[in-house]
Amino acid sequence: MGDYKLDEPVWDLISEEGKDLVKKLLTYDSTRRLSAYEALRHPWLSKFIDLIDATEVTTKALLNLKGFKAEQKMQQAAITFIVQNLASHEEFNELQIAFKDLDQDMDGKLTHQEITAGYKKYLPETTDEEITRILEIADADGSGEIDYWEWVVSTIDKTKLLSEAKMRAAFSLFDKDGGGTITPDEIKETLGIKGKKIDDNIWDEIVKEVDDDGNAEISYIEFKEMMEKLITK
Repeated sequence: MGDYKLDEPVWDLISEEGKDLVKKLLTYDSTRRLSAYEALRHPWLSKFIDLIDATEVTTKALLNLKGFKAEQKMQQAAITFIVQNLASHEEFNELQIAFKDLDQDMDGKLTHQEITAGYKKYLPETTDEEITRILEIADADGSGEIDYWEWVVSTIDKTKLLSEAKMRAAFSLFDKDGGGTITPDEIKETLGIKGKKIDDNIWDEIVKEVDDDGNAEISYIEFKEMMEKLITK
């Protein structure tokens, strides 16, 4: 398990740097495998990213970040699942360029200072109060910084991302028994942290955020309406 070969003819046109990136991404041991952030910094990928002017893509990403409004826990969890499992490579490319442009100390996280510098450079009309609000919404884990995945979730183009098929797949992630609705227990099973005691009222509250008809379950229609609010201006 985990064995592969790079000596077939198809690899003859691939540079050694390109092969090195593939090897490091296919490392079976997850503790040694490159993270998304480390892959972004690999020499093979960096030299292509550096050829692209970051101004347009960073401005677009910061505009998307400004409009991000996943204020409900279910929204945040569902959009994160879609991004991590169903987004295409093309949907990631420009966001990687913009992240690298803003991450001045190259530590894989965007601080308040780095985000502020980006807005002052590309969208100077953005106020300090707006920037603080933006960070509070995008910073899902409350660390005070935006990591790479929080950046992607917050800035990816939701109009293209939220197709019917992808929303169905995300709904199925929570609908464990395939019954057509999401219950508090199913949310607990999906989002709960193993070994950590969390008040059961939390799961009820997550359902109430979305449950328009008050039956203590989330239907697909309610789920879809919740997700579509992410792209409603």
